[in-house]
Amino acid sequence: MPIHSITRLLQNEKMKSSRSQKGAELKGTQAQNQTSSEALTSDLELTDDSLEEVYPEGGMAAYLVVFGSFCAIMGGLGLMNSIGIYQSWISTHQLHDVDEGKLAWIFGLFNFMVFFCGIQIGPVFDVHGSTWLMATSVALYVAVFVSIGFCEEYWHFLLVIGLVAGSATSIIFVVPVATVGQYFQVKRGAATGLAMAGGSLGGVMFPLVFDNLRVFFIEWGFFIGLEYVASYSLANGISKRLSFFMIVFLNAGSVPGRWLPGFVADRFGRMNTMIATNLLCIIAILGLWLPANGSVAAVIAFCVAFGFASGSNISLSWGTDWCAYSWSNS
Repeated sequence: MPIHSITRLLQNEKMKSSRSQKGAELKGTQAQNQTSSEALTSDLELTDDSLEEVYPEGGMAAYLVVFGSFCAIMGGLGLMNSIGIYQSWISTHQLHDVDEGKLAWIFGLFNFMVFFCGIQIGPVFDVHGSTWLMATSVALYVAVFVSIGFCEEYWHFLLVIGLVAGSATSIIFVVPVATVGQYFQVKRGAATGLAMAGGSLGGVMFPLVFDNLRVFFIEWGFFIGLEYVASYSLANGISKRLSFFMIVFLNAGSVPGRWLPGFVADRFGRMNTMIATNLLCIIAILGLWLPANGSVAAVIAFCVAFGFASGSNISLSWGTDWCAYSWSNS
């Protein structure tokens, strides 16, 4: 056989061997990729399973978180629900010569800070947790109650009540409820509602405490209650003390209103329950308050009904926000 023929045969054999080797390497790579894909899928499944285990749905730790959130909200939102006490006092004492429209800016800033600061507090809570935020809120509250005794000028109250107290209350408005949400998924509505009921209980306790401690507050007996229902009662001939108790009736109705709709929401849906409670608010205003004409029974009935219906809006709003977030990411 000629030499060039032998050389060609050897080259063909080398090419076949190289192709076989490359094919084996390709099959090995494909098998390795398939194994990696299966491992990744298995890891994702394990991750999903571990995420489901994040919500214990009960237990000592979870219910202690609910109780702690209840106590924190009782102090923070209790102040918010009793803010009219401070308004009535400073409008007739330190700032008696200030126009009511200008005075309203203090409490308007307070309400603005309560809701606006949540945009900044949420991301901080996600990164650093609740400990430092709650410690900051406590320090701010101490500063508020110490400083308010030294306030004399308009800008003093604007700074202390509007800015500092509003910021402190904003932390209480966000952190305790968000912490409860880390321990409950199925029972989240009920747990959140129970925690938020602390705000209504604080709204009942603080006016009564201040009224019975008026000797220490230099006969702090002049009370115009929260929002317009108390001033409405006074304007329609209801006694001053009973007009003050309208705030108690409203916050007392709000206690079950913060809690019970959470159970209903877990069963029938949070959006559906919020729609129903908002309709009840409208019915209470149009059907009880407007036709009351100064009737004591009608005003009390309105306070209880409206307190129950409006109390659910705060506790249910967290559940509906979580629902909306879940839908947008599904």
